[in-house]
Amino acid sequence: MTPPTVFISYSHRDEVWKDRLLTQLGVLQQQSLLELWHDRRIGAGADWYQEISQAMEAAHVAVLLISAHFLTSSFILHEEVSHFLTRRQQEGLHIVPILVTPCPWRQVPWLARMQFRPLDARPLSAGTEYQIETELAAIAEEIAALIQPVTSETTPANV
Repeated sequence: MTPPTVFISYSHRDEVWKDRLLTQLGVLQQQSLLELWHDRRIGAGADWYQEISQAMEAAHVAVLLISAHFLTSSFILHEEVSHFLTRRQQEGLHIVPILVTPCPWRQVPWLARMQFRPLDARPLSAGTEYQIETELAAIAEEIAALIQPVTSETTPANV
């Protein structure tokens, strides 16, 4: 069985944050608890739009790395976020917004209604290295808990 997919939506200007999150989530991927998807997985010559569209449709969880760069990307807002919000409303897709750098996210109506990570919407960039890794590890654990019902449904129970 294929593990549930976690789609990472981010601005390329925030690639360092995506990579740090991937390291923590990679622990879960190594345990076959989830599959990670981000646009850097698109191979040379592939139809990048089709690849992103298919990955968005297959996602069990959408992680949004929130920054001013993210919130000013037309593609992210009009393609990715729009699709994920529709799936959230129609299918209950889990969306996990993670504040990576300070930005006026409270002025964005669809985002202002969401519960953020880290707790209390403290930007990751405000923490020490230890605090950042602790927060990212906690987020990875929370994502594991979100997909647990999916993996339980696809994994036979021990008898």
